[in-house]
Amino acid sequence: MTLVVLVGGFIFWQSDLTSDPPMYYSGLGQSLSTDPAQYVFHARNQALFGQSDPYDYPRWTVYQHSLTSLVGHIWFSVAGVSLKQANMVGVILSLGGLLLLILGLARHHRPWVTTAVALCFVLNVTLLTYGRLSYLENGLIFIAALVFFVYSWWGDRIWGMALAGGLVAVTMLAGKLFGALLLPALVLSALFSGHARRWKLTVTAIGAFLLTSVGTILLLYGRDMKAALGYIGEQSYGLRGFPEGLSSPWGFFEHLISYGFINHLFYIDPDLLLFLFAGVFLLILHLNRGCKISVLSPATVFSMFWLLAAIVGLMPLN
Repeated sequence: MTLVVLVGGFIFWQSDLTSDPPMYYSGLGQSLSTDPAQYVFHARNQALFGQSDPYDYPRWTVYQHSLTSLVGHIWFSVAGVSLKQANMVGVILSLGGLLLLILGLARHHRPWVTTAVALCFVLNVTLLTYGRLSYLENGLIFIAALVFFVYSWWGDRIWGMALAGGLVAVTMLAGKLFGALLLPALVLSALFSGHARRWKLTVTAIGAFLLTSVGTILLLYGRDMKAALGYIGEQSYGLRGFPEGLSSPWGFFEHLISYGFINHLFYIDPDLLLFLFAGVFLLILHLNRGCKISVLSPATVFSMFWLLAAIVGLMPLN
């Protein structure tokens, strides 16, 4: 049944890829129509002109080394360059991430769980809107799902945690910077796993993250380090200033309880709010019965801390 949902979702997602996205997602702006093109700019140039940066414009070097750009280059070389094929890059990465999530869940849960997750994913209006565009976030979804898959299957092994920690660094540098939030989720999952070697697993993950981060930065941006750091600074604190959610304890609390409402996420996707409350309620029942978090499946524990890290890490910016 899960396979049916995946195939049906793919057919649904890739239909009419040249249609305009809903206006209410970008407000009065046109970001949904204009921004995705810059992320496959280098892939398009490589396919059309044989060089990724014919104008020698280093400001977008961060985009050039993203997973979205890499997949775009491969896909354009096969299917050609067009708006439809550019948007297809987002579909490939998003649904590829869903496939990895399902494979990770299947390790510990019954088939109906994977079917339910797949159905919720393909029908989510926000994922449907952004997942059909060539955003960097779709590359992040794919690599983050790969981290989830690796931890779900081999998170109790040293080499598995080393691989997962390294992939978190890749998520941060080839997806989006906030992919680094996967590291605390990975660390907390290991610490609450109840495994006898949990501290060794934790140190291994952190060490692999640090080593891979340094190596990947030198490999990708060794010659364009100044341009890369300048753009990252401009697009983070340079563009929006210091996060209001970190300006004071009250600001932190205000942004925490209003997350999902200020950015209208819970208005557009009320199902996410319902799932959040249901999950918290079930967790409280579980703990009240005297059960420990460690008895939950690795996939469930990682998902729980992944969600926690995402909310706490992103809410100061909203």
